[in-house]
This record gives sequence, C-alpha cells and structure tokens, in this order.
Amino acid sequence: MEVTGESILLEVSKHLRDMKTGFDLSAEDKAMLDQPHLASKHRILSLEEKLPVDIKNELFFIANSPLHTRDHIRKATDFWEVALALGMENIKTYIFTSALFGLAATNRDIRDLKNRSLATAGLSIAIMHNVLGFDLAMAPKARLCGMVSEFGKIPFLVYRQQHADDHAVAGIMTDDFINIHHGRIGLKLIEVFDLPAYLRDLFDKKSLIFFDKDHEFSLTTVVRIAKLMVRDSFKHHGKLVVTSVVDDPHGAVWGSVGTEIQSLFDSLGIGHLLEIIPFETPAQQHARQKKKVP
Repeated sequence: MEVTGESILLEVSKHLRDMKTGFDLSAEDKAMLDQPHLASKHRILSLEEKLPVDIKNELFFIANSPLHTRDHIRKATDFWEVALALGMENIKTYIFTSALFGLAATNRDIRDLKNRSLATAGLSIAIMHNVLGFDLAMAPKARLCGMVSEFGKIPFLVYRQQHADDHAVAGIMTDDFINIHHGRIGLKLIEVFDLPAYLRDLFDKKSLIFFDKDHEFSLTTVVRIAKLMVRDSFKHHGKLVVTSVVDDPHGAVWGSVGTEIQSLFDSLGIGHLLEIIPFETPAQQHARQKKKVP
C-alpha cells in the first residue's frame, strides 16, 4: 500500500487506544477517574499501587512544588494528599500525560518535547500571573494546559521511531508534518482518554479566544502564545532565553519579572530550561556606577 500523509494519520489514529502507558487499569478504576470527587480515600490510595514508580514520583514532585503546597512547607505523604493537591478533577489528566511523556526514556524527540512543554507551562504561568495579573490560584491549571499543549505529537514520534527504517514514512513524517497535524491527534487523545473538555481550546485552530467570562485573555490562549514563544527560543537556543530586568544587590530593583520567572522555573524543577539575560534600568546603572566611585 502506498504511504501517504493521510494513510499515516489513519494509522496513528487507529493505534491511539493501544498506546503503551506502562500500567493497566480496571473498568472500576477508569470509572473512578472519571468521577474522582466521588471516590473514597481508600479507592484513591489503591490506585497508587497500580501506577509505575516513575509516574508516582513525578506526581508527588508536582504536588509538593510551591505551586501546590498551600504553605510551601507541608508535603503530600500519600497519594490521597497528592490527588487533593493536584485537584481531583485534574488527577486523570496528570496520570495519562505523565504516562505518555514516560515514553521519553526510549525516544529523544519525546524527551525534547517534554522539556519544551515544561517550559511552556512555566512561561504560561509567568505571563498569566506576572504580566496579565491573573490570580496565582490559576497556576496549576495553566501548568496542566502547558503540559498537554503539544502531547498530540507523541503518537507521531512513537510511530516515526517504530518506522525509522521506512524511507517513505521518514520522507513524509517531518517535523513540519507533525506540527501541522498534532492538534488533530491531540483532540483524539482527549476523546480516547476522556479528558476535560476545556483542553480542546488548546487545539482549536478557528480562533484565539481573547475573552472569557473572567479575563480578557483566556487561559488556553495564554498557553498557545507561550508555546509559540518557547518553540522559537528552543529552536535557536535549546532552552527558553528571556531578556528582563532582574533584582540587584543595590536594591534599585526588587521583585522584578525576570527574577520572579527564574524563581518560578526553579520551583517547578526546570531552572535548567531557562536563561535570563539581565537588562539594567537607569536606576540600576546609576546604583552600580555610584558604587564604583571611591
């Protein structure tokens, strides 16, 4: 059969339900994840036993980051507390997204994609909170949106790895091809795993949603903008490079956006994906020059 772009799309779509996630859930477990707010503590704790160690570790790390710990000190000690910290309505998305990115262990392209997605999540929160003034309570949802914003590429990258020796597939499945079609597969993943409907806005190519009921910019629009900025920066630098005013020892600037973004990325455990190029304000220049004067 002739290999075409459409035939590849059909093949990738056909195997979405069979993608390896590293664990098997019973019908009862799946039903619980669809309505986790009705689940008992015992049922949530029993789910932990069925998840691979790497997924559990990642979810504990996220739950114990400063974005989720209310007092930045108290840590989740069991999976029930993890679910409460991440939000019962989000736990299913976190589990399956972590599972899909878990394939990065054998696929460098997926590992690079995960880094970009983490940076997108971090930049989305920074734009949302530091620039647009959203309440920081929206940060966990922004993080989740950033992580799934390009997860539709994962099935393509798996398929490309499986057919690495097929020149016809390699000739069609370029990065440009995946960039064009990943939204279509992203929507199918939301359908296959029955993830929250609001995530669909991330892949809706009809328009940018500049207004929602609470803000001038919708959350998913902020994430889509951040994704484009991250993609461009990673293409040229392999990480997110930002030029910004930062705090200084002279006290001329305190609480700058650049310093807060760096602190945010560090708290998310992705400080290595960010480089801040300091930009001096006139006040900082004056303070520095004044210090040099004997």
